[in-house]
Amino acid sequence: MVVSPRRMPVPQPSPARPRAALHYLRRRRVVGVALAGALPRPAGGQPDPRRPVRVLFGFTAGSTPDVIMRMLAEGVSERLGRPVLVENRPGAVGAIAAEAAARAAPDGSTLLLMPHSVLVLPALRRDLPFDPVADFVPVAGMAAAPLLLVADPALGLRSVADFLALARARGDRLAYGMSGLGASPHLAMALLARTAGIAPTPVAFRGDPEIFTALLSGQIGAAFVLAPTAVALVREGRLTGLGVTSGARLPALPEVPTMAESGLPAVTLASWWGLVAPRGTPELTVAHLEAAIRPALAAPGFAARLHATGAEVLDLGPAELGAFIGRERARLLTLFAELGLTPP
Repeated sequence: MVVSPRRMPVPQPSPARPRAALHYLRRRRVVGVALAGALPRPAGGQPDPRRPVRVLFGFTAGSTPDVIMRMLAEGVSERLGRPVLVENRPGAVGAIAAEAAARAAPDGSTLLLMPHSVLVLPALRRDLPFDPVADFVPVAGMAAAPLLLVADPALGLRSVADFLALARARGDRLAYGMSGLGASPHLAMALLARTAGIAPTPVAFRGDPEIFTALLSGQIGAAFVLAPTAVALVREGRLTGLGVTSGARLPALPEVPTMAESGLPAVTLASWWGLVAPRGTPELTVAHLEAAIRPALAAPGFAARLHATGAEVLDLGPAELGAFIGRERARLLTLFAELGLTPP
């Protein structure tokens, strides 16, 4: 809570003494200027405390990272003493939001919630107008989550083996949902298709909420979706959970086996998201932001709320996140090349 300083009454000069009043006002102005010069000012590199922090995100509202970031924003805002606003700019597998963030002023007022898909954009687009690594500086990690392979209950599937049998029988007549070329749902299905020798037809959507709508209406048969947003639908029986891409079963869905338990250890992966700032953001500004973000991630109850849905805190500082991004970029580009995912 910000408490406004108490306004002290200003002595009023007597109208009967105009010269004394003029002298009083002049003296007050000089003292005021002197005091203003003596007041502490924000250290160099500190963001302007009057402006909100915008966190740009390239996927739809209601998706897993969007929900987690909005949960986190409250704690970060309290520590920064300024509003933290999540701004969704969906499209082009995160490229629209990433380009806007790369071009923003490097003053700490704009951050990008970076998913792994932004790192592999150079493998998918030859005309990319920004560099996913060179045009940003890492600030802090945020979260990671596995994916669930879910299916329309009307199909009567009960396991990954059932899904593979259906996919082989239907061939390209079986449609699955994905949230853009190169995003984690597409990557997971590409890994499964290569490993199991199936070829379902992809149908692109802007995010998991639209994929759920298509699944629930029978427009598509199955999809890999981020676990936290699918848990409730599986529990309610509105979707069938077939397999999870994590190394262990989810506490929230202990009855759903891992893909490794289903005989597909190659389909083990997670989505992750980190916060980065435009290139040129001063180190002091980055440190100021990190000092608000990481304690908010470590706040009592926050990690527990994530874990209950299958997500985990990605607790990384700037240097650690930078090294992590470098390793992930190399790994993902190698994987994309193996899968034959190259620019058109």
